[in-house]
Amino acid sequence: MDLRKTSTMELLQFCLYTTVAVLLFVKELHAVVTISSTTNPVGLLGNNEVELVCTYDLSPTDSVFTIAWKRETSKDSGTYEQLALFYPPGTNQNEAVLANLTNPSVFGRVVLTNPTDLSLTAKIKFTSVVCDDERKYQCAAFGLNNIEQADPTSITSLTVKATPNASSFGEVEMVPAANIAEGQTVQFTCTSNVGRPAGTFVWTKYSGISDSVGTTVDSTTQTSASTDCTFTGSSVISLLMTNSDNGIIVRCTLQQETITNPTDTIYYKQTDPINVYYKVRQPIVTPPTNPAVHYEGTTLNLNCAAEGNPAPTYIWRVNGTQIGTAALLQLTNIRIDQSGDYVCEARNNFTGNMYNESRTVSITIETPPTTTTSTTTPVPSVDPTPGGGGGTVSPQDQDDTSSGPNTTIIIVIVVVVVVVIVIAGVVGFLCLKRRNANKSIEEPPEKPRNNSDLSALGKPPDVIRNDEKHNIGYNNFDKGKGELQYADLTFDDRPRSRRPIQILDTDLGPTTYSEVTMPSV
Repeated sequence: MDLRKTSTMELLQFCLYTTVAVLLFVKELHAVVTISSTTNPVGLLGNNEVELVCTYDLSPTDSVFTIAWKRETSKDSGTYEQLALFYPPGTNQNEAVLANLTNPSVFGRVVLTNPTDLSLTAKIKFTSVVCDDERKYQCAAFGLNNIEQADPTSITSLTVKATPNASSFGEVEMVPAANIAEGQTVQFTCTSNVGRPAGTFVWTKYSGISDSVGTTVDSTTQTSASTDCTFTGSSVISLLMTNSDNGIIVRCTLQQETITNPTDTIYYKQTDPINVYYKVRQPIVTPPTNPAVHYEGTTLNLNCAAEGNPAPTYIWRVNGTQIGTAALLQLTNIRIDQSGDYVCEARNNFTGNMYNESRTVSITIETPPTTTTSTTTPVPSVDPTPGGGGGTVSPQDQDDTSSGPNTTIIIVIVVVVVVVIVIAGVVGFLCLKRRNANKSIEEPPEKPRNNSDLSALGKPPDVIRNDEKHNIGYNNFDKGKGELQYADLTFDDRPRSRRPIQILDTDLGPTTYSEVTMPSV
């Protein structure tokens, strides 16, 4: 701007605008008084603490004179009344003041804490919580923001919760409570204080004591407010009983957000194992009898088993005659006339009614088949008669089913006898051979055809044909008794005989000669 061409009025106007702009800029440099409070605090009903904290912030040019906590006159009313007044730190700081409020009263259960230089917070702490403490609370500061009045506020809501009263948890109610039969519907009811906010019941059906998982049963929970701002809950389920439900356990468990340990036993109730009656089922006979053939003289075992509650009793009949009253039928040394239809009848009764089921098996008893003789091995045995000349061989069945020490002893004795017989035979054979060797006469190396001169005959005698034999004297007469004698031989002409025959005996008696062996014809 060229000041030489600017009038006095324009200059004054420029200065005014500049001053306003500076003032606005300086104002923007100062931070406004800000305030905040605890976000959504939760108080647990009873002797439990909960704290509301109001925090403010200001610049060196700002000032705060008082901080106040206010509460709604009633829940959701939208109007507030002062609960406590706090003073900022300083040399003349006053003590915080608690208002004398009722409905509910706060005296004796509220502690106030003034702000300090280190912590610009105004605190109100409830040492115990009642239901009516649940409402909105407002934190407000009164002071100056630079040169202007400042009264910022912050609103928060206190929520009151309550843990369920476990002492009010009653046992599961079951209708009917006894004499439950399959096909019958049983109603289960669970009732207890469910705390604040209201909890819910969860139903689980377990197949028995050993079942740790169970099956969840669909259910709903009805609640109603109680006098202490908590809730009472109730849940009802109905189950149609079957034979597989015999022995089940039904559990009702309370679930609520303030319960820190869901598995705590104080928060569930359950029934004892439920006895469910059901009629007997068709029995099963074991072992299977296909083919149903048994042999005379053996033992017959038949076992009958059937499901039912109460446990079934059993009756055995054959051809209409009762023969047993236990599940196991055992007949020893059976006979052919015991063949027939064997009937197992299983029965039970409850609630005044009798139920029965049966199964029939056909049994045939026959004469045992002839046993095929197994291959035998001859085993020598000793003739026990005194003076016996040796042993005789008697067959012993190698498939003999006897066993034990007696069999072992018999085998040992037989082996010993066989060994003795073999040794005796060998010794006898050697002795006989030696005796024959002593009786033999050594044959000269060259034996003439005959000792006589046969030239007078004109031809040699035929030793083959019996009809041409000649009785001739031989020169054996000239031999002394100490000399070796020879004899002429012919052969027996009977068919297939060819036995050698001496032609002539001398006066010296029969001539000794060696054994003649004929060639095979």
